Amino acid sequence: MGAGAAASGSKKWYMDYTLMKCVQDCDGPLPCGGLASSWDATFKTQSRCCNEKMWWDKKACNAVPNSVLDRNESVIYIMK
Repeated sequence: MGAGAAASGSKKWYMDYTLMKCVQDCDGPLPCGGLASSWDATFKTQSRCCNEKMWWDKKACNAVPNSVLDRNESVIYIMK
């Protein structure tokens, strides 16, 4: 993988444990969740990510957050 691909992400899906949703490995608006860390398991589809990482509530996991506010509220809640 070249430096450009690493900088923009793989577009694969990984679990964001703050949101408890699978997000894409990319920078930009949602469904991007930022660049995945080297330890994050990545998946070709959001569905596969949810099947592996949040099988007990796939519906909630598959619901891609639709605003930056969703992300900010989750972070504030976790930090309390």
